[in-house]
Amino acid sequence: MPELNYRSFIRHLILDMTLAKNPDNRYQSAGDFNSDCMAVKNSLFGETPPTRTCRIKSDRISRKKIFISAAAAVFITTAVIVLLFFTGSKKIESIAVLPFTNQTNNPEMEYLCDGLAESIIESIEKLQRFKKIAPRSSAFYYKGKEIDPVTAGQKLGVTTLLMGIVTRFENELMVSVELIDALENSRLWGKNFKSSVENIGQLEDNICTAIIKYCKIKPDDNEKFLIEKLYTDNSDAYNLYLQGRFYFEKMTQDNYKKSLELFRSAIKHDDKFAKAYIYLARTHM
Repeated sequence: MPELNYRSFIRHLILDMTLAKNPDNRYQSAGDFNSDCMAVKNSLFGETPPTRTCRIKSDRISRKKIFISAAAAVFITTAVIVLLFFTGSKKIESIAVLPFTNQTNNPEMEYLCDGLAESIIESIEKLQRFKKIAPRSSAFYYKGKEIDPVTAGQKLGVTTLLMGIVTRFENELMVSVELIDALENSRLWGKNFKSSVENIGQLEDNICTAIIKYCKIKPDDNEKFLIEKLYTDNSDAYNLYLQGRFYFEKMTQDNYKKSLELFRSAIKHDDKFAKAYIYLARTHM
């Protein structure tokens, strides 16, 4: 009979507390659990009763608590990852690519800085996801000026700005780009890119790919074709083309002549370079 009384006390006084739904009502340490077991034993028997059953139950409870805690941790971690995946990037429907800043202050770098921004504009213009993309003529109004993102966004009629800084170390380029929320003046995303000057075309492609990935855009086959068909894998042809674009956009007779020769040189390096042909034709208009 004493053994039955002991088991009854263990179930009601100890196990109920161990399995309480409210964590604050549970044992906070193994020492507290052991003290209550000893108190029940002493008050009922004045001697040590059989404790094997209690230890077995305690072990089972501890294992159950560990399992529940681990399962809860996995669930919370998974929920956080899913939440970040689906809400981590804000949907972007309108964007302006502002002229990239020449951090080196070397005038010979200007054609690369302008060329990067211009090529990114031309690439994302092929994507139907964006409802509005500020034209080059509007975005380049901010070249060399202090930029307030909120004001620039309002004047350009977009909610997002793409800004970049270009630095050169000997033959290596470092380009830092970031997407800015023009409504809240906050940074949405940013990344650094490295490339040699000879691989400027690949650098532009990497930047565009990263932007598309952040925006969770999946270009269809037609969009990919429109983007890829205009470019060249010949680095010399591409650099000559960018220089030609730089002089072309200055819109003076002398600069048109310079750009004409540069576009012709680019075509000599790659006679299938579509963009060089396009701008060669524009110099004659």
